[in-house]
Amino acid sequence: MNLTCVALLFLSSFLQEPESTPVIKPAEAVNHVNKTVIVEMEVEGSSFLKDKELCFLNSLKDHRSKDNFSVVFRKEGLKVFKDNKIEDPAAHFLKKKIRVEGKVELYKDKAQIIVEKFEQLKVVGVRPEE
Repeated sequence: MNLTCVALLFLSSFLQEPESTPVIKPAEAVNHVNKTVIVEMEVEGSSFLKDKELCFLNSLKDHRSKDNFSVVFRKEGLKVFKDNKIEDPAAHFLKKKIRVEGKVELYKDKAQIIVEKFEQLKVVGVRPEE
């Protein structure tokens, strides 16, 4: 009987669904450093530094705010988006509600996720024209 119970417990551990990735707000990202999450946010500010091959999507208009969360595209990420017909992610995603999945990192005490794959970022809503 005990052997049967142990075998059932062992097998059931393989059948459990994997934990889903949590969806959080940009302000919560700083509490999830080095963890993989999905951040849902409206892109309030953005910039594309073509000469440095860097692009930023910011949760706040003031990217210098300590509460700002950034989605960062480096050279590799920019190439992936260009290959998918998005030449300028800063312009493309501005004022859109997005979900970005990745590992939260800190840069100058502010949370960010670096995008390297097209699948990491999805548009989930568009703000109506003002």
